[in-house]
Amino acid sequence: MTANGISLAEYQAQVWRAMTEAQFQSLVVALAARQGWAHIYHTHDSRRSQAGYPDLHMLRGERSLFAELKRMGRKPTPAQDSWLSALREAGHEAYSWRPCDMPEIERVLGGEE
Repeated sequence: MTANGISLAEYQAQVWRAMTEAQFQSLVVALAARQGWAHIYHTHDSRRSQAGYPDLHMLRGERSLFAELKRMGRKPTPAQDSWLSALREAGHEAYSWRPCDMPEIERVLGGEE
């Protein structure tokens, strides 16, 4: 229990629900940089980009990873799902992540997948 009487899991759930996509993306980018992902690309203004293209493309050595980032309670659009599927078919790592996926994100970014 935390000092205010809620469990750690409840506290994490509250933090994750309150986190904006921009905050989540900053967290993932910072983690990736610490894990040696030196080439991290994200489109600053997606209004002129093709619909559904993932939020992040990261390179480390021979790994090419794409990530669509969502707030809690949000799902990828059909266009985003289509891009992720096509990228996986082409041999890329492609993920859809929410803040509650941080343990997986840490594993994937830290590992040699």
